[in-house]
Amino acid sequence: MMEGPAKLLCYSVRFGCAGCRIVLLLPVCLLLISLIGGNVQAESMLEQSASRLITALGEKGYHDTAIALLDQLVRNDAVSDSFRQKIPLWRANERVAGIRETTDVEQRQRSYEGAVSDFKQLLEDHHDLSVAAEAAFQLGMVFLDMGRLSRNQAAAVGKDIKDAQRFFLSAVDVFVGPRSGQTALSALEKELQQIEE
Repeated sequence: MMEGPAKLLCYSVRFGCAGCRIVLLLPVCLLLISLIGGNVQAESMLEQSASRLITALGEKGYHDTAIALLDQLVRNDAVSDSFRQKIPLWRANERVAGIRETTDVEQRQRSYEGAVSDFKQLLEDHHDLSVAAEAAFQLGMVFLDMGRLSRNQAAAVGKDIKDAQRFFLSAVDVFVGPRSGQTALSALEKELQQIEE
């Protein structure tokens, strides 16, 4: 026995031409809405569940598991393109979070260098402003972590802190730009020109 939209479609076809066209079109529209709407809702539920699971895994310190889940989501056809574009950023964030918990200094330094290249690649590849902004912020935070690590290493052995200074300057460049003074000066000059006019 037929149920739902198919049953309504059959009843509307029995009316034939004598029936109103709306009676025929209404079930077809309902059928299309149920078919299309069902798929969209299922994708968004998958994405919402995956986002919550990734967040929970990260909060519990299971960064490797979160990265493995993100790798599976990239290959999942049910994931939307907009969600898929954010996966490399989330993957890099989980990688950095896992690095921060490592006690081996050399491994941390190598991992930070890999994270820097990941975030720089994200900045070059993505045109989505929210992804680019988050990648730039996280890149600056990685530079700060690298600077702190270098400073602590230099203080422990009595070395020069030039490497740490280089990382801190890189963080400032990422956060406010390499020519922030000139940018502020040009903004001030433009404002003065508007006042004079």
